[in-house]
Amino acid sequence: MPKSLNQKGVINPLLIIFIVLICLVGLWFFIGQAKFSSNNTPAKQTNTPKSVAVNKPQVDKTDKDWMYKYCASEVLKLPEAPFKYKSKEGPTRSGAMVWISKMFPEGTRFDHQVGCSIGYKYNEAEAYASVGVEHKFDIKYANEFSKSVDELLTAKIDSSWGKISPLDKKVSGEPGYSYGGFPMVFKRENTELGTVEYIDIFFGGNVLYIKIEFFVK
Repeated sequence: MPKSLNQKGVINPLLIIFIVLICLVGLWFFIGQAKFSSNNTPAKQTNTPKSVAVNKPQVDKTDKDWMYKYCASEVLKLPEAPFKYKSKEGPTRSGAMVWISKMFPEGTRFDHQVGCSIGYKYNEAEAYASVGVEHKFDIKYANEFSKSVDELLTAKIDSSWGKISPLDKKVSGEPGYSYGGFPMVFKRENTELGTVEYIDIFFGGNVLYIKIEFFVK
């Protein structure tokens, strides 16, 4: 005898239709929510960088102090002392060192030249150790430290500068037994400003001075 539709083991067709309808309604709701969410998500903003003129600082030459202001802004772009130091002072206005002033044309007017510096005070033992040099009262280790500083700074100086050191000992005034790479000197010409510029780096009394000195043609 055939089983009735309500007997155990037989699924009611109406129940099947009901389940299908529920699934369709759920699918419709899910698709609708996805579209709504997509339309309300802010589009990712792409910032197109503006074209910036590199190495072309804004200089107002009508400002009477434009040379020092330009000098101070440029010296801040130079790398810091490559060893452990205690303090940093500057930029400070200063004149050209003797070995740099010898490179200026004879008769360069005082008001057509300027210099500015940053000084890095250091403790010898700490500074030497920070670049892997033993601290001993021996010229050998002092020269090794100077050589390390020279190499580390040279690697970081912008390629717009050309290195012209080591200088002749007669020009630098350094004793013959000292490391020949100091003072470190780099040069470039800024044709837009009409300046000839020098980086001048040297030691003095446990201070490393990093300077820019230039004259206006």
